[in-house]
Amino acid sequence: IDVLDFSQEEAVNIIQTLPEGFRKVLNLYVIDGYKHREIAKMLNISVGTSKSQLNRARKLMKQKLIEYSKTKTNEIS
Repeated sequence: IDVLDFSQEEAVNIIQTLPEGFRKVLNLYVIDGYKHREIAKMLNISVGTSKSQLNRARKLMKQKLIEYSKTKTNEIS
């Protein structure tokens, strides 16, 4: 699956469905460019938790993009 297959609006809508902790870490790391140490300090979590939540957010995001892609493909067919 390629993120480029989705519009910015579609990607943002899917990000908004992520659990709050996942969404915060994903946004701070990917969009805002913070390091895990900085995120951990801002959110009062451990560095390990920041890394874990980012990894889980990415996996869940991929899963949701795949599901959305299948739905989108079925609508076109």
